[in-house]
Amino acid sequence: MKRILPLLIILMLLVPNGTWASPQDSVTIPNGGPTFWVDNVVRDESVTIKVKNFPKGKTYDVYIGRIGTNFDNDHRVGGLGGVKNGFTKTFDIPSKFRGYNNLALQIVNPMDGSYGYLIFSNYDGFDSGDFVTLEPIHHSSAQSVGGSVGIFNGPDFWVQDVIYPKFVTLRFRHYDGKSNYKVFIGENNPNFRNYYLGMIDNNQPNEFTVQYSIPESLWDEPLLMIKVVDTQLDHSGSVAFTNQTNWNNATPWGYYTTTIVNMIAKNKAAWNQGTPYTNVINVVKDGEVTLQVFNMPPDKDLTVTMGPQGSKGINGIVIGNQTTGEGGNFVVTYAIPAQLYGSNFIAIRLQSTTSSHFAYDLFQNEDGYSSAAGAVAFNGNWVLPAGTYPSTIINSVDPTVSVTVSGFNFTKNDFYTVKMGPLGSQGVGGFVVGTQYIDGTGTFTATYTIPAALVGLSEIAIRFESQNSVYYAYDWFWNIP
Repeated sequence: MKRILPLLIILMLLVPNGTWASPQDSVTIPNGGPTFWVDNVVRDESVTIKVKNFPKGKTYDVYIGRIGTNFDNDHRVGGLGGVKNGFTKTFDIPSKFRGYNNLALQIVNPMDGSYGYLIFSNYDGFDSGDFVTLEPIHHSSAQSVGGSVGIFNGPDFWVQDVIYPKFVTLRFRHYDGKSNYKVFIGENNPNFRNYYLGMIDNNQPNEFTVQYSIPESLWDEPLLMIKVVDTQLDHSGSVAFTNQTNWNNATPWGYYTTTIVNMIAKNKAAWNQGTPYTNVINVVKDGEVTLQVFNMPPDKDLTVTMGPQGSKGINGIVIGNQTTGEGGNFVVTYAIPAQLYGSNFIAIRLQSTTSSHFAYDLFQNEDGYSSAAGAVAFNGNWVLPAGTYPSTIINSVDPTVSVTVSGFNFTKNDFYTVKMGPLGSQGVGGFVVGTQYIDGTGTFTATYTIPAALVGLSEIAIRFESQNSVYYAYDWFWNIP
């Protein structure tokens, strides 16, 4: 027994540092760079990464920000260098990114520009072996092949085969050979708890197939959803399918309007035109918007709503009704309601009153805007002096009815989405209660109606999120007499 302890110490010294096995969701930086992954997260405070195979003599910059961010010096949180092989390092999460459920981490070689990019969840204890719960990002463009999904600025993909219950095969087409996509799978339910399947990167040709193993914990689930996320542009697409050998396309849950919907139309013929979607043809500022609508099923009555950016038109202002008639494609013009005059961006939604069919879009409230032309410049001052952040004061509360708030140090000539939620949520993911315009003073005082779903709560959080920058503010108030 006396010889065992010294022998163990010698063996530990002989084993090189950093020989731990990296999880599947790890990233290797090109050009001889290291492999890294997230080892731990302290929500809104820090993220710890593990690094292995670090190249001697090289240095890297580390950035943290929101998914889809174009990283700059304001996102830099530190660097890597001077350590060979494997090590662990912790970085602070910048205060302006606190409150977001998912963030991105990028490690860049400043000499040759090679980089690695990783998405992580801003929750205590998260590591790269955990699932990532992704929120709806962008709806995808129209389907082009059967039940395929066309990601904005990205490839088409669809489920080609299922070998129940272990494997699913995806086929991709029109891949540009440049962008990186992460593939996730999960139950087709509102939470869409995602398991990482793999990365689509520039090693793939224009068209290809890839087979993934379905996690054993999902084998008994009747409906599954696959989501493909562009790791930098923040675009995504998802397909839902029945988890069986003779599989069928299924309707994805929630806001994912990305798969073909094989509904039975009124005439009993299979409706296979694809998912409804829209293009904005023209806008008259504070006047009207003209839409081209595609793939609507026949004989459906639609409710048309408008709301602030980020709302997708849900619970918006009802501006009219629309009948699809024989279905298919049509062009229609709707008036912009007075409540949204002055808004920079407006969401519009067409929702069936009798089925799950819907489509939504976002347009800029400027003369001549169209989906093809894109947004026009808006004269705003959306950068605050270093160390300055938006702040709020609760002026008064009419319990169960409304709250009056004053804001200071807000970005000028900007629009903020206003949300409410339960205490502790900081308003993240809350109910959209309005859009607040900030003039050249950077201050405001406004009253907001408490949504019916929160009337019974004694304490409510309120949040303001800039529509044009990373700034936000949140507060809370008592909702009792």
